[in-house]
Amino acid sequence: EATHKKSVTIVELDADGFTGAREIFLTPRRDVRIVTGTLAALKEFPLTEDYICVRLLERVINPTDKLADVFPHLLSVEQLPAQNFISDDAATTNRAGFSTLEYFADFFAEQTGETLSDDYRAAMGELFAKLARDEREA
Repeated sequence: EATHKKSVTIVELDADGFTGAREIFLTPRRDVRIVTGTLAALKEFPLTEDYICVRLLERVINPTDKLADVFPHLLSVEQLPAQNFISDDAATTNRAGFSTLEYFADFFAEQTGETLSDDYRAAMGELFAKLARDEREA
């Protein structure tokens, strides 16, 4: 929809049949647009009444809630994986390219305002790897 031009075609007929056609382009009340960026950059985006599909360049917990004030007609949020992301355990990596451990680390930081310590990260990594193994064996 974001790249689709809206129009109607007027077909003219007389007693003998087709006499002509013309296309009339329409201007929708709200356009559909795709915007890409980090949360900080998108929060600086000018307020718009358009329908927006966001492509985030970082992982964010509850991105829809954080972008609702900037994009009141937000249709969707897609979190794109970082180009240099390396999974902690391939078995615990989801389709977006983020490991369960990375999601947990983001959640932890969001809730506490702190980053995971190396020891806690290692322990949680082992736990998630064990859970993935147990699930595969079940």
